[in-house]
Amino acid sequence: MANRNFQQFSLSLIKEKVSILGVISLSDVGAVVSFKIPGVVSVAKTDVGAYLVKLKDSYPHFFCGAVETAETVQDLDGRLGAVDNLLKTVIINTKTAGVNADATATCKIYLRLEYANTSVPV
Repeated sequence: MANRNFQQFSLSLIKEKVSILGVISLSDVGAVVSFKIPGVVSVAKTDVGAYLVKLKDSYPHFFCGAVETAETVQDLDGRLGAVDNLLKTVIINTKTAGVNADATATCKIYLRLEYANTSVPV
């Protein structure tokens, strides 16, 4: 459970919902140039089209996530891969025609993760 001062009043039926939103900038060879995601320690490329996002805190429940790519000339899809609550990690994959692929032009990945900060059932 994260020990942080979260902003309140997002009007959700999920108890203690935590939304993590941000952007990752990639170079024209798929390297991570920068990221702006509050609650994230690091973003690192681990393989072709695979990126490991390390969270500052662990959360008891992962609900959903979304990945979108923008500002790219190639047909690059962002997809959420494995989520590990204990290791505080999320894998993001970028794909072209269903196969992991690196960006061939500078682009941005927009990330949204939804967690519950409590073990109380929803």
